[in-house]
This record gives sequence, C-alpha cells and structure tokens, in this order.
Amino acid sequence: MKQQISNIVIAVIISGTALYGLGAFEKKEMTYATVHFDGGFKKIGEIAEQRAFSKVKVTMGESEIYSGDIATVTSEIKQALAGEENPNDMVWKDGVNIKGNVGVSWIGSESRFELTTDTIDLTSTEKAPLKPLDIVVALETMDSTVKARHQEYAEEALSFSENPESAFLLSRILAALR
Repeated sequence: MKQQISNIVIAVIISGTALYGLGAFEKKEMTYATVHFDGGFKKIGEIAEQRAFSKVKVTMGESEIYSGDIATVTSEIKQALAGEENPNDMVWKDGVNIKGNVGVSWIGSESRFELTTDTIDLTSTEKAPLKPLDIVVALETMDSTVKARHQEYAEEALSFSENPESAFLLSRILAALR
C-alpha cells in the first residue's frame, strides 16, 4: 500500500513538473482580439495597428466633386472657397450630396476591421441649401471626435482572450518533444 501511494506521489510530482515546465500554470496573455458590433462579432487576432479613419464623398448626380479622407476633402473645399468674395454666403446647388463616415480601424493577425462610429449623409436642396463652410466645420468636428475618442471606442468594442494557438496543451507538449 505504501509503495502504491509513493508511486502516485512521484507520478504527480513528475506530471506537475512537466506541466510547469511547459507553462501550463503561467498566467495566459490575453492578446487575441474580437470586435463586437451591431451585426455580431469578428475575430481579428493580435492587433498590429489601430487608428482612426475617415472617408468622405461629395457628389452631384453621378459626378464626384471631392473624395478622400476628411483632411483632404475639407482642404479642397477651403481651397475652392479661397477665391470667393463672401465664402460665408456660399451655398451648394440643389442636389449636391455629401456622404461619409469615421471610425476606428484595426489590422490584426487574422483580418482587418473598420468600426464606423459616426456618419454624415446630407443633400443640398432648394429649401435647405448646404453651406460649404458649415460642412467643413461638421466634418472637422467628426474627425477630431473620432481621433480623441478612438481608444474609448476600442475599449467598448474589443474583447481579448488567449490566442487559440497557445491554448492547446497537446500542441505545447508536441513542440516541447521536438
């Protein structure tokens, strides 16, 4: 009986030592990101890059007037208004449409993802004409907000877990035996 107990104790000690050596008892690093959004979730892996993004298009009918990120579009609008005598009184023609969005983008080890946090979709009409300077202010406000709050948006949308590759003990054992 004593021999059996001592064999069990020795087996437990050897097994525990092997597991400890393989890192089974180490605190797991939670670096594997999953984005949660209105439509569900997407696993993006370990994040290599996070940044604020913006996309804007100003069109009239099928013709594109301006497009690009907010800095590009607002710069082009300001440049177009520079030659005007009273830029504050300028309005866009009926049918000029502005569409855009801002948000946070991630590049992960498995995929990319863009989370839209704010949008703009306005059309200049005869009854409610759009003023280019008002649009510049609105776009710059959207841009500064997403840049100031992108980390907050990320904390709300992301959850972290252990990398699935490192979670499988058998793969660790096989790697240790190689």
